[in-house]
Amino acid sequence: MGKSIRSKWVMVLARALDHRIGARDEDPPELPRLTVDEAMASFWIRLFLVLANLVTCGFVIANIIRHW
Repeated sequence: MGKSIRSKWVMVLARALDHRIGARDEDPPELPRLTVDEAMASFWIRLFLVLANLVTCGFVIANIIRHW
């Protein structure tokens, strides 16, 4: 049970990060196919990462302008 849940989250994270993986070592790497629920989880992870990058860039730009 634990391994299937872990592998499911590995697939979701791999898809969110655009990392190509295979089901087994012999398989060529490809983007994993996800169910609709897993795809939504991947979307929210990806959205969080993009928003975190935007906020970080905003702070960096504000700091540069402040110390100009």
